[in-house]
Amino acid sequence: MEPQVTNGPNSATANGPSSNSRSCPSPMQTGGSNDDSKTNLIVNYLPQNMTQEEFRSLFGSIGEIESCKLVRDKIT
Repeated sequence: MEPQVTNGPNSATANGPSSNSRSCPSPMQTGGSNDDSKTNLIVNYLPQNMTQEEFRSLFGSIGEIESCKLVRDKIT
C-alpha cells in the first residue's frame, strides 16, 4: 500500500515536520560574520528608577558594555 502524501499546513512526514515549518537561520546560513560590533541586547522589565551605573554594575560581569540607553515609560 502506498503512503498518502499530504501538502497542507498541518501535514508532517515520518522524517519530521513539514516543509512549512519555520525556524531562525543560524549566522552561518545567512552568511554572517564573527563581527560582534552590531550586537544589541534589549532588556525589558527593569525598575523605572534604575540608573545606567546600576545597569552596568548588574550586567557588566557578563561582558563588556560599550554603551547603554535606558528608555523610560513616560506614562508611569
